[in-house]
Amino acid sequence: MNSADIRIENKRRIYKSMLDGTYYTKQQISKKTGLSVATCNTLLNELRNCGYLTVSEQKEFHEAGRASYRFKIHAQHEHYIFVNTFIQNKKRIVDFYICDALGSIQEKIQKDYEFLTLELLQEEVRLLVNTRNNIQQILFAFPGVIRNDLLCYTDIKELEGKNLMEIVKETNLSVTMINDLHAVAYGFESFEQAKNDVVTFAGFTKHQYPGTVTMHKGQVISGSHGIAGLVGFMPFDQEMEKLPELMVEGTCVPILCKTIGAAIALLNPSRIICTGDLINEAVLLDVRSYCAKSVPEQYMPTFNNVSDFNSYLLKGLFHLAIEKKIF
Repeated sequence: MNSADIRIENKRRIYKSMLDGTYYTKQQISKKTGLSVATCNTLLNELRNCGYLTVSEQKEFHEAGRASYRFKIHAQHEHYIFVNTFIQNKKRIVDFYICDALGSIQEKIQKDYEFLTLELLQEEVRLLVNTRNNIQQILFAFPGVIRNDLLCYTDIKELEGKNLMEIVKETNLSVTMINDLHAVAYGFESFEQAKNDVVTFAGFTKHQYPGTVTMHKGQVISGSHGIAGLVGFMPFDQEMEKLPELMVEGTCVPILCKTIGAAIALLNPSRIICTGDLINEAVLLDVRSYCAKSVPEQYMPTFNNVSDFNSYLLKGLFHLAIEKKIF
């Protein structure tokens, strides 16, 4: 990196160290980031002049009698729109969130559709951009593979093969598109600081293709074409199109067992975190018993059942927004 790049990355490092929303002196930021006090002083003032930071009116006095200003992130200096699309009870659900610069959700709007089009999404996004303050980024999470801005292999069939960038045409804002489970994995790593862990996330919902993703020591395993974890491609001795019909009580357990068993054997996670309306403690016990027939006990992961992945997903989208933020 050249000196300009280094300066930008140092600003990002300082900014990320302040995302807890508390006040810091330049000395405290220096200790947190490993940057010199002089560098922190210069960059903190630049961030302040850009409107990213506020300064406390109170000054912190040290033993030598010199005052030191305290800085914190100005939470309202910019906002992000998060959009999460999914299917529930055969309806297309779209959650729109307005998030401030510290990652706090300021507003949530939920819409449901029998049939979802790019035009409907575009209309809703345009309304939010025009009526909310300081929107700087839009981040979308979709169930499916996103390749060259096209959504592929998704449960929302009417969006399959569509160019997603049509939604945000003419907004002139930074836009990010990501697979929903990939966002979940990023959010989990960011929230739990699990940089040395291997964790698999699995979603099992009625009448939908099962999906998984694995975070391997801070890296999402997406594969060379982005289809890693797309369980519909596994050989279940069923045509891919018929798989959702089997994702119901009574016929789904063999699919769950093979899905989880493959993840254990191929990826060796320490934890498998599951969600979805087909998952409960009894089902997880059946899955674990099935896997224990071939996997030695010392290599079995911990199984967890959570109500949903929503908090991780939002955290992941915020993490991506910070990585995309312009300094």
